This record gives sequence, structure tokens and C-alpha cells, in this order.
Amino acid sequence: MEKKSTLKIDENLSANDAIRDAVDAFTNSDTPVFDLLIRENEKKKFVKLILSGNVERKQADRQRTTDILYHLHQKGQLSNNQMLHGFSEFRDTCDEDFLLDCPKGDEYIGEFLSAVVDPPTVIAVIKDLSTSRRITIFASCLRAASTRATEDVSKAYSKARIDWVTLEASDFKDFCKKNKIAPLKELSESEKLHSAILERNFDEIRSICESNASKSKEFLSQIVSSVPDAIRQDIDGLVSIVKKLADSEKDLINRLEKATEKEAFTMWLLSLLQHKHISRESIQNYSTSLLSKSGHKDAANQVLRFKNGRL
Repeated sequence: MEKKSTLKIDENLSANDAIRDAVDAFTNSDTPVFDLLIRENEKKKFVKLILSGNVERKQADRQRTTDILYHLHQKGQLSNNQMLHGFSEFRDTCDEDFLLDCPKGDEYIGEFLSAVVDPPTVIAVIKDLSTSRRITIFASCLRAASTRATEDVSKAYSKARIDWVTLEASDFKDFCKKNKIAPLKELSESEKLHSAILERNFDEIRSICESNASKSKEFLSQIVSSVPDAIRQDIDGLVSIVKKLADSEKDLINRLEKATEKEAFTMWLLSLLQHKHISRESIQNYSTSLLSKSGHKDAANQVLRFKNGRL
């Protein structure tokens, strides 16, 4: 079942505007925060334009495009149907002349398609192409997916109702073997957590942390470091999780100090205080400790001056 997006849209935002904002977000951060706020009827145009604009660019540009589409698809802000329509319109522009100008074009299309973790949608995009093009694109899609996909994706393709004969194979494993595709790997717990953080999937973050108690300190640092720009909404969704990963309130504050700059440290303390996950006394003790960093001590004192947890 696809996730539903309930974001408030910007009626004046065009597909091109959204592409510009997405590229900016994914260029300037390792943990980008981006939401697609355009009208629903603009989204397939967004998909087509971002694909068309990057297919003949550098590998880094193509990878960023795939990451953007994967991110939005996973968040439910691009549906299977919108991806299908956008990819199909893009595919229709990739004719034989396109392949003459861009000999590896079908491989690039396959890389883009790895953003769509839905076998029926992927097959629908390539079904009207020649057999050789179908095989090239599908193989490229699976290779790209193998670098980040989980075992669940492999199972999805294994169980999907795909006419493997049209891909000159007997089944999923046979196709992978013939096209020298490595098995889709299962991500480590840290990689799963990273993916959940990117998607702001707080329920999944909580589940991963609760299932890996021995990695609590490692995960605490990973989560805190993932919100470097002090985005309060994200921090509010994470404070109840990080609280459980620390040994004590003192331990939590010290770990926040090590993992954040002053501004983000301030936001974390404010949120923890407002949600009653930490006491004013603990913040006071930190602010008077000779071992605390001076800039962070100033932040702690600033937080103590606010009674409602808000700046």
C-alpha cells in the first residue's frame, strides 16, 4: 500500500521550481529535508522534467535525480501512477536518435527506474520497448537497486507476476544470472536507520532502535547528527526516541554536545524540555559544569530562560 501525503501544497509552485528546490536540498546536505509541495496534476510533469534534464548529464547528477525520486516515492509524495506517467512520457522521448546521441541511454533509464520500488510500475514503463531495450533497462534497474535495496525488494521481484519470457529468462534468479546482477543485498541496521531518518519515518526509527539495544549509543549519535540544520519539527519527532537511548539525562546532554553545533544543541534542549524528557535541573547542572563547552553552556543558559520550551 502506498503512503499518503497530507502536505499543504503551494499553488504557485511549478514543476521547474520544485526541481530547483529539490536539487538544492540534495546538493547541500547528506541528510536532505525536502517535500514536494506542487499540485497533484504537476507531479508527473515534475518526474518527466527532472529525468529529461539529467539523463545526459554527469553520473553525480543522475544519481542525485534517482535519490530525489526514490526519496519522494518512499515518502508517498509521488505515487506509482505519477511515476508511471512521468517515466512513460520521458521514455517516449528516448527514441533511436536519442540512443545515437547517448549510447548508454537505456542504462541510465534503468538507473532512474531503480527509484521505483514497485515491479508492476517498472515493467509497465518498459513493456512497449524492443526486447533488447527491455532487458538492458531492467538489468540496469536491478543493478542500481542492488546497491541500496533490501531483501524485501528482491522478494518483491521474485514474487511479481512478470512475463520473464519477454526478458529472455525463466524467472528472477535466471534473469540476474544471465545479466550478471549481484543478489540484492540486505541493509545493515545502521543503513536501515539512515534510510528511515531520510524518510522521517519515526515509527521505523523507533522500531530499529528498540530491536538493537546494544547499539543504542551508536544510534543516538547517528540520529542526532542527522539533523544538523536544527529543524525543530524533526527534532520534536525524535526526542522521545533519543531519550531512551541514553543512560541518563546527563549522558544525553553530553552526547548532544559532542554531536551538535550550538544552534542544533539549543533546539534539542528546548524540545527535550518542552516534552518533559529532561529536567531544568539537568540543564542547570550542565551549564555550571567546568567540563562543558563554553558555547554550548551559553545555549543551555539561553534555554533555561524560556519557560515554555520555545524561542
